[in-house]
Amino acid sequence: MHEGVQWNARCPSEHTAIAPGRTVSVVGRQGNRLFVMPLAVESRRPVAAKPS
Repeated sequence: MHEGVQWNARCPSEHTAIAPGRTVSVVGRQGNRLFVMPLAVESRRPVAAKPS
């Protein structure tokens, strides 16, 4: 979920696994797919970069 909308998302690195429910940062967008990376430190407040 990003801004109340469910998106398809994937990590740009094929070597990085992201567990369901993990907080991520949006690092890019292509069409209707977001590219995300896990945050280094889990926090209660999600932090997201503006999609490019």
